[in-house]
Amino acid sequence: MVPKFEETGSLNVRSGRGRKPVSAEAIEKVALQVEEDKASNVQASTSVRLLAEALNLPRSTVQKIMRNILRAGGPVTCSITGQRYASLLRNKIIPDLQARPCLSRIIFMQDGAPPHITLCVKDVLKHHFTERRVISCPFHHLWPPQSPDLNPCDFWLWGHLRQLVSCDQPRTLPDLTDSISRHVLNMSQNILRSTVEHAILRFQIVTENDGHHVEPLLL
Repeated sequence: MVPKFEETGSLNVRSGRGRKPVSAEAIEKVALQVEEDKASNVQASTSVRLLAEALNLPRSTVQKIMRNILRAGGPVTCSITGQRYASLLRNKIIPDLQARPCLSRIIFMQDGAPPHITLCVKDVLKHHFTERRVISCPFHHLWPPQSPDLNPCDFWLWGHLRQLVSCDQPRTLPDLTDSISRHVLNMSQNILRSTVEHAILRFQIVTENDGHHVEPLLL
């Protein structure tokens, strides 16, 4: 299997030879439906038959996904869509904020990527944050173009990870995934605390400079 992947970049079986691989689209559909059912306390998440009927997929395909992929704890990657983004907000982000509790004080800010500005996403954000506490394209308060980076992931984490991962020289996608996960998990509390303190300093300098870019002032 490994030599075949390294040689062709694919594990797909040729037509007429062996079992056909489960499509990424089917895996995404099942994973999304399972998360929706769990969030709604619907028993369909544990029933292969009900899932297969709801998604119009063969029962054997759903069973294979549930048994070999989802229950194995492997990551499920997918292309982001408005529906998936709304599901992430509704089932993960918003419940986490409600559990703190700080939802009523949060100002939610996002860029104008197409999945972020769909009607289903707007409905979720408007319901939980109202028009007044959302900074995004479909709302009254827009994210100003060419605004300075205030997210630690943008102004620090991605570049830091790229340097660390480049030193590992990963050759395959699993190697890359393992390298990223390992370096993220190995970050010390001191590094994270320093990043937060730097972010607060960055906010203050941006405010003092009327929202303009502040990178030259931070060198």
